Amino acid sequence: MRPIDTLKEYREQGYFTIEEMVAIANRFLEQWAPVQPRYKVVIFPDVRTVRFYAANRMIDPPAKRRGNRVLYDYHHILQLIALKLLQAQYMPLRAVRPLIEGKSIEEMEEIINSVLESRSERELLQQMSKAAKTLVAETPTPAYAVARPIGTPYPTPEEWHRFAITPWLEVVVRPEAARQATPTELNRVAEMVRLSIEKAYQQQVQAKQAEPVKAEVTTRRRGRKRG
Repeated sequence: MRPIDTLKEYREQGYFTIEEMVAIANRFLEQWAPVQPRYKVVIFPDVRTVRFYAANRMIDPPAKRRGNRVLYDYHHILQLIALKLLQAQYMPLRAVRPLIEGKSIEEMEEIINSVLESRSERELLQQMSKAAKTLVAETPTPAYAVARPIGTPYPTPEEWHRFAITPWLEVVVRPEAARQATPTELNRVAEMVRLSIEKAYQQQVQAKQAEPVKAEVTTRRRGRKRG
């Protein structure tokens, strides 16, 4: 099974909001994009990044509108992932654009797959190991790391902050980690929380609401057959 085959599950799923597209793209980029030393490239795009790419024609215009919201499709997801993967190969945006502009779905899938398969597992591990060593050398030990006194297996207590966002949602935050988070990371976390709640709860409610309708339709059909 080729890496691109796992992405094809979204091929027939219709349209996506910009937040959904970002979440899907980041899901695959977490697996496929190598770590960038010195943070030269922001691997995980957020909503603002996508709007910038669309405004500068790095990706196609939205496929459809629903009220005041714009919708994207599978082709846009491919463009976004391909763009970030090529950027991760140290290609500037001006060089990436000609490679993805005007390409069909099949061509975009092949671009992504060729990028993934061009890096052998050994080469990828070497790149990630080198990048990780660079980050470790440059990044100071965070203040929120668990302190474990010498000679004892027990960690010292940690400080956490609790925020009551709504009567039904509470967020627990490690303050020192939150102070070091970038705006991109905060936006990504917010979208992940929204999509997680929507998938876990709202979709369940919608499914339950649809069950009586299906049952009613089935009953009517049976009644017509008997008549």
